[in-house]
Amino acid sequence: MKRAEFMTQLAALLQDLPADERKEALQYYEDYFRDAGETNEAEVIEELGSPRKVADTIREGLGVPKWEQRGTEVVPGPKAPQGELNQQNNRILKILLIVGICILASPAIGGALAVVIGIVTAVLGVFVALVVGAIAMVVAGVIVFCSGILCVVPEVAMGLALMGAGLVLLALGAMLAVASVWVAAKVFAAGCRGFVYLCRIPFRRREVAS
Repeated sequence: MKRAEFMTQLAALLQDLPADERKEALQYYEDYFRDAGETNEAEVIEELGSPRKVADTIREGLGVPKWEQRGTEVVPGPKAPQGELNQQNNRILKILLIVGICILASPAIGGALAVVIGIVTAVLGVFVALVVGAIAMVVAGVIVFCSGILCVVPEVAMGLALMGAGLVLLALGAMLAVASVWVAAKVFAAGCRGFVYLCRIPFRRREVAS
């Protein structure tokens, strides 16, 4: 074991002591090693013993329990401010209260929730149909347009007609894609507003009752 390793372990074993006493003890052994010289570090370490033995000696002199006597004691870390803890607890309690009220009031809002679910399901079906239609239109447009290119040489009129039809299909596919994105955005926004409205119903009734 080298001097640096010895002092590092000793510092770790004394980390829970008051800063002044810990610094004074470490400085004492740093000076001890320095006075002995680098060539005698091995003899000094052998004379002192293990870092834990030195730490226990220091603790005994300060009246602090040794490491063997500390058992499984855990040194607490820095505590969060009390105000921050109170805010976190209040936020959690509010969330649990809202969830509990929604569960208890489910018979009252069950009908409205069923209507909302039905509307969302119907619109979701429309969205899926638009997406499938857009993909089909784009694929068909590409196929027809490529077929038109191949037919231009033998039949110019037929090739141009197919190319035009392919472009029309591509345009329709793009329109359906835009429509599907619009429907998805509207449904998501409406769903969020509906969910918030349903969760607020019990609170509104309590305000009216009071």
